[in-house]
Amino acid sequence: MIAEQIIIGLWVLAPVVFLLFALWAVLERSAKNKATHPAEHLSAAAFLGVCGIVSYGIHKFVLDWFVTLVDTGLPRNLFLLMVWPMVLFIGAKIIGPTRKIRIEKAPDSSRRGKK
Repeated sequence: MIAEQIIIGLWVLAPVVFLLFALWAVLERSAKNKATHPAEHLSAAAFLGVCGIVSYGIHKFVLDWFVTLVDTGLPRNLFLLMVWPMVLFIGAKIIGPTRKIRIEKAPDSSRRGKK
């Protein structure tokens, strides 16, 4: 029972951490630091939150049926531990990658002073 509560607590904690990152990014932006983007953290928090909700639904409605169907003798908590990474993987495959990061070539340092 305590193992289930810890695992479900991790499902809740991950989106909360990204929401805190988003709040931190908003505070950094207000301090004129343009390097942080709160929208990226918010989208990660939303993705993790939805995956957590789906994982909890699987835990409540599907996991017991699946464990009795498979009947491998493995503990139920092991299956519970595998639910969230599988949901994250499947969700990432469905949504697809984030936008492509383009790294442009920096200007040559020897040409900076010459014009």
